Amino acid sequence: MGNSIHPTAIVEPSVVLGDGNHIGAYTVIEGEVRIGDGNWIGPHVTIGTPAQYVTEKFEFNGQRASGVTSATAACCAST
Repeated sequence: MGNSIHPTAIVEPSVVLGDGNHIGAYTVIEGEVRIGDGNWIGPHVTIGTPAQYVTEKFEFNGQRASGVTSATAACCAST
């Protein structure tokens, strides 16, 4: 069973793909990435690069947070 990669998807040669994966439209996978078997990666997904957009303030579980680190700390502190 091979991989199903949409014609608009970009998968760099450095990416190691397992077997039976579905890669959706306009997905970009780059860098030193290894993806196992039987995954479904939907359309417009980017894997292997830093986030393109980062907001200064957002809500996480109803609490206002600033930056990704604060949201992670708020998440883990309540568990």
